[in-house]
Amino acid sequence: MIITSKRKIKTKALSEGFTLLEVMIAISILAIAMVVILGLRNRAIDLNGYARDLTAASLLAESKMGEWELKSFPDLGESVGEFGKENPDFKWRVIVTPTPFDDLRELEVIVTWKRGVRDEMLSLTTYFFQPLLSGG
Repeated sequence: MIITSKRKIKTKALSEGFTLLEVMIAISILAIAMVVILGLRNRAIDLNGYARDLTAASLLAESKMGEWELKSFPDLGESVGEFGKENPDFKWRVIVTPTPFDDLRELEVIVTWKRGVRDEMLSLTTYFFQPLLSGG
């Protein structure tokens, strides 16, 4: 009877815990998962920066379009410039082109900015009617 109880103790002691191979496989899986998670985090940070720049470019383009709306009927041609000290990374270009109608002009506002080594661009287009002169 004593021999039987020792065998039970030995088998029980051998079945507790993990083998070295199981631990190494688990650590490998965790390492792969961490690399994927860090890559996703970096991509999320990059996309957040792009969204911030795109939002700023949209607001700047709308602002520039508002400036042109306050002017008289625009002449055909192209104008370029920068947004000043507040937004030194952004540049604008306004292109006024004719349409098939004499009293209608197309105005395109293009905002460009540098993002790393790439040039990014946002374009907004609107149309202006020549105001009617009152005959009175």
